[in-house]
Amino acid sequence: MRDIKSYERAMRQRGVGVTLAARIDTAMHDLNFERPRPILGGRTAVESHRESSIPLPDRVAFRKAIDAQERKLLSEATTRSQKRSARRRAIEMVLMRDGLMEIVGDVSHDLSSDGATE
Repeated sequence: MRDIKSYERAMRQRGVGVTLAARIDTAMHDLNFERPRPILGGRTAVESHRESSIPLPDRVAFRKAIDAQERKLLSEATTRSQKRSARRRAIEMVLMRDGLMEIVGDVSHDLSSDGATE
C-alpha cells in the first residue's frame, strides 16, 4: 500500500495521469510487471507468480477421491469424533497425497531447561 500511495502521489505532483484510477492502474502495473522486488528474489510479482504457480487438480476426480477417502474413514471410525472429522481428514489426506498440502511441525524434543517454555 505504501508503495502504491507514494507512486500515485509522485505522479499527481508531476501532473501525470488524469484521474486517480488511471494513476493507481499505472502504479499497479509498475509494481506487478516492471519493478523487481528484493523480497521476491529480484523478480517482479508476475514472474514470481508464474514460477510458483502449480496446476490445479481435476475437480471431478479430486472430489471423487475425497468422497472415497471419507467413506473409508467413516467405515473405520470407532468414535463420534472420528465420524465428525472424517470429511476434514479426507480432504487433508487427498491434498497431502497430491502434494498440495504439507504439514510442518516445529517441535523440539529438547526438554532441557534452556529450551523449555516457562
